[in-house]
Amino acid sequence: MASRGLLLEYVVGGGMMSADIGSISTSLLNEGWGMLSMIADDWCSSRFQGEFWQVTAPIDPRATNWFEIPNQTLFAPLDPQSDFLDQWRKLAASADAIILIAPESHGELIRLAAAIDEVSDSRLGCRPPFLERTSNKLMMAEYISDEYLHPQTLTPQQFLAYSKNVSSALQRDWVMKPIDGAGCDGIWKGTAADLSSYIAQHSGYPNSLVQHYLPGKPASVAAWITETGRWWLPPVWQDIRWENISTAEGISLDHPTYRGGSGPIAHEYWDTIHAFADRILDLQGPGALGWVGIDFVFNLENGKPRCTAIEVNPRWTTSYAGLRQLFQGNLLEKFLEASLLKYPLAPFVQTQQWRNGNVCWSV
Repeated sequence: MASRGLLLEYVVGGGMMSADIGSISTSLLNEGWGMLSMIADDWCSSRFQGEFWQVTAPIDPRATNWFEIPNQTLFAPLDPQSDFLDQWRKLAASADAIILIAPESHGELIRLAAAIDEVSDSRLGCRPPFLERTSNKLMMAEYISDEYLHPQTLTPQQFLAYSKNVSSALQRDWVMKPIDGAGCDGIWKGTAADLSSYIAQHSGYPNSLVQHYLPGKPASVAAWITETGRWWLPPVWQDIRWENISTAEGISLDHPTYRGGSGPIAHEYWDTIHAFADRILDLQGPGALGWVGIDFVFNLENGKPRCTAIEVNPRWTTSYAGLRQLFQGNLLEKFLEASLLKYPLAPFVQTQQWRNGNVCWSV
C-alpha cells in the first residue's frame, strides 16, 4: 500500500480560515499557495520503496475562489464550520509523513507542532528545545554569545539606554523587528536617533528586538536534518529591497520587502558557509530536524569571507523554490528517503548532483 503524506500549510491550508479575506494580503496568499502547490507537486511525483506517495493537502475552502485548484483529490477543502486544527489532527493520525509549514509569529508554529505531535510521530520538523529557542529571535541571540557570529541584539528598552549612553551607537544604523517575526512584517531600519524616537512613541515595543545593522549581502543556507546528520544545501542570495517611508509621526525609516532570491553563491565559499552554519546550529542545542534555514549577511573582508547570522528559521523557507531547480532530480524525494529510511547521511549526500549555472525565483 502506498505511503500516506500530509502537507499542512498555514496560510492557504486552513490556518487563516476564520480570518476575513480583506485582512489577508494578496502577496501572503500567493506565497502560501506557491509553497503549498510546489511542495505538493514534488511530493506527488516522489516514489518511496517503489510506489508513488498518496498525498493529502487540506486547503481553506475559499481557496477555490483565489486560485485554480488543479486536483481536488490532493487539495481537500476543509469544513469551514469546524476548527481547522481538529481537522488537521484527524488527518495526521493516519499519515506516514507530515510536513508542517507555519510561521513562528505569535507562537503558531510551536502550538501547531505540539498539537500534531500529540496524535502522530510522523512530523518531519524541529522539536524542543531547538524549536522554542529559534522561534524566539531574542532567545536565539542569547545562545550565540560571539558577536562575530551574530549582530549585537538588544531589547527596545536596552537599546534606548544604550543609544543614550554609548556615543558610538549614534554612528550606526539599527534594525527593529518582532521577536517571533516571520517575513518582513514589523521590520524597520534607521539611525539610532530616529529608531529611538519611533520606539518611544509606540510604548516601547515590548515584543520586539533591536539589532545592529550590518553591511553586506543578504543570503541564506538551508539543511535537511535527519537522525543521522545534516545535509547542507547550496547557499543562495536573498533579494531584499529597502524602501524609505515617512511614518505617521514624521520619522524617516526604511522597510524591507523580500522578493525572492538567486543562486547559488560561488562554490568556493560553500565550505566556509556550511562550517559557519554548523556552528550556529550547534549553539542552539538539540531538536533540529527536517528543513532548517539560516539567514545571514555575507561580507568579504580583505578578500576573506565573513558570515554573520541574522535568523535561524526552524521551518520551510521559500529558498526551496530555487534549490529544487538546482538539484538534478526530485529534491523532496531525496529528503523523504533520507529521513524515513534512516540512511547514514555522509555517504548518502555524495549522490547529490547540482546543476551548473544560476537560478532566480520570486515570491
